[in-house]
Amino acid sequence: DEVHARNWDPGADGESQVHSDVVYWPVGNGAVFSVGSMCWLSALAWNQGDNDVSTVTANVLRRFMERESLPRPG
Repeated sequence: DEVHARNWDPGADGESQVHSDVVYWPVGNGAVFSVGSMCWLSALAWNQGDNDVSTVTANVLRRFMERESLPRPG
């Protein structure tokens, strides 16, 4: 099973459409975390790293470093 999350934001101007697909996919004893945004990396440094993208990234990396099993959906 895969877990998908989508954030759709009309943007500050109300016209542009900004979104990112985020996937967590369990594989064997590990998992894959993937983001579908070209701007994910550059967003890490926005506001000196005090932002949602940095928080999500830190949480995922911290969880992947733990020895206990990663959560399985469903």
